[in-house]
Amino acid sequence: MFKNVYLEQFQKEMQKLVSIERLQASTLKDYCGVLRNIDRPFENLNELVTVMKAAFQNLKAQGRKHNTLMYTQTVYKRYFTWFKQNIDNLNKADFENEIGAIKGQIKTRKAYSSEELSQIFKFLDVYKDKFMSFLFKFYLLNGLRRSEWDCINWNELLKETNENKNIVEVRTRKNNNSRLIFLPKTSEYGNLWSEAQQFKELILSTDSYAIYLYFTKFRRWVRKYYPEFKQEINVHVLRHTCATNLVKRGLRAPEIAGWFGHKNLNTTNNTYIDPNSSSNISIIEFLSEENNDISRKIDEVENLKRQIASLTQIVNELKHSIKIN
Repeated sequence: MFKNVYLEQFQKEMQKLVSIERLQASTLKDYCGVLRNIDRPFENLNELVTVMKAAFQNLKAQGRKHNTLMYTQTVYKRYFTWFKQNIDNLNKADFENEIGAIKGQIKTRKAYSSEELSQIFKFLDVYKDKFMSFLFKFYLLNGLRRSEWDCINWNELLKETNENKNIVEVRTRKNNNSRLIFLPKTSEYGNLWSEAQQFKELILSTDSYAIYLYFTKFRRWVRKYYPEFKQEINVHVLRHTCATNLVKRGLRAPEIAGWFGHKNLNTTNNTYIDPNSSSNISIIEFLSEENNDISRKIDEVENLKRQIASLTQIVNELKHSIKIN
């Protein structure tokens, strides 16, 4: 239960969304946990923005991680948008300037540059853990979430009879969407099929938590021996990098969304594209073009509907005229 009546209303709306959109129940719980930081009386948008900023700055002062700050900002933005749309007769405040600008103060996840990837591959050569090298290349090529490792039917994918196909379909962990997993014989990262066969027993006994430990160990090793390398080394940055690489290969927005198991382009656009990164400008252009195409098609459909309605009216008038005559 919330003390603030507006937060209470928002929670009820979120409960409906969880049910209708089949969101994870933990999403609502996590949102409510964040919003409890602003659970106090406020009567208008200006006051709400002030309360949000104070709560957010308090988290920064506590030294919370960048990901926590980004998630908090995202939750606040969604709540603020709902508040503005559903509560009438309130003073307006510029949310983008007040809250949205905070996003620019946070170090967000981004794709690895070509230079950074080259450095990491050199680190892996020195690190001399071939299975870790395989994991890095596998996640980089497929761009899946770390937890989705557990969704893969490895026995099926690694069958000798699957040698020429090297593909298996999985359901994504987050929304149960369908996507493909690849183990190609030929790729810019080598023969992943042969490497997987080499590590078959290890793969079958490894879960996503073990992979977290592999990456953590490697990341700490890099920090110890190459402290000048500042970029984070984790699976999720590889997911972002995969999206960037797909654009460089010429894939269009719907193909990228399908590769990631996204049902709509907005997820691809909002989550995996950094508009400040020159390497991702082409993704934005592709998505913009696709959205424009959709808008044009919608306009065409609406025009056809109007033409049909006009023709229907003419036909009805002619029928009526014939009956009178």
